Amino acid sequence: SLLQEICFSIGLLQTIIEKMDSISTIQSIDLSSLRETSDLADVKFIFSDPGNKGDKVIKANKTVLACGSEVFKTQFFGSIQESDSVPVQDSSIEIFSIFVDILYNIKVDLKEMSLKLLGKLFYLAEKYHVDGLKDAIIKNVLSRKIEANDLIEANGVAVENAFLLDFATSVNKLCSDFVLNNNLGFLELCHKLEVEESNSATLHMLMAKAYTMKNMMKPNCKNCRHQPCLDGKPVTKDNFVEDASLKSIRFVDENNFFIRKAVKVDGSKVSFKLTGSTRYKDTYTCEITELLFKMQVKPDKVQHFILIHILSPNKKIW
Repeated sequence: SLLQEICFSIGLLQTIIEKMDSISTIQSIDLSSLRETSDLADVKFIFSDPGNKGDKVIKANKTVLACGSEVFKTQFFGSIQESDSVPVQDSSIEIFSIFVDILYNIKVDLKEMSLKLLGKLFYLAEKYHVDGLKDAIIKNVLSRKIEANDLIEANGVAVENAFLLDFATSVNKLCSDFVLNNNLGFLELCHKLEVEESNSATLHMLMAKAYTMKNMMKPNCKNCRHQPCLDGKPVTKDNFVEDASLKSIRFVDENNFFIRKAVKVDGSKVSFKLTGSTRYKDTYTCEITELLFKMQVKPDKVQHFILIHILSPNKKIW
């Protein structure tokens, strides 16, 4: 009808006018680029340096710091505001500078930092309630692999930072994992160290922590050999387990499948063999990026199966 056409035209006109009046974002703030912009700095952190003339200073912007930390927000914009010059006595200028960089979204490679430095950085994250940084540090510590020669120092870091419970626990777990899984390496360390009271006490402490940690840990899954179980997780080169039971989920009928046993991983491909089959005896290959751990519970056992995709057409088995 004419009325409907008029209403439609009015609505269309309003839409056009709204689009004409609207504008795109005028500016996009790159916090990392502001880190060295002293013109916008409105707070100075002062670090005493007795060995040199004068103090060392880190400049920053209060608003940027407040956006990253509720403590800074209260400190600079609360009812009792901090002055523009803040003395820092519980951190070095090097670690505090890294901490401020992180609040400015500057990428910091935690992998390149020692456990000792991570402990100092975790202290600042705890003090200023930056939970995201705390989680990242814990994740980094637990992903590390240490050698026997690093064990004594790592234990020292855990003891030194015992008041930072989450951080100390993660370092203790790192040490305990080595003691439990590298018996020969631990024995070699005992052989190398001089027989003295401090070394004996440290080794005893490491064994005690490992024993306690073992009793607290749940046993690894017998198939994927991980805890927690990797059900629903993609298969990678890091979590691949030789001789794990696999199954293609292409089969709807569970009574019509072959159990597959993982053989090896080579680059992005995984090889497996079929068990319980007299016809298919070859080793087959599938792409690792298409693999997925999948757990199936049966009355008598628990098995893990993997989605597989056969790449070789002449060895296609379904």
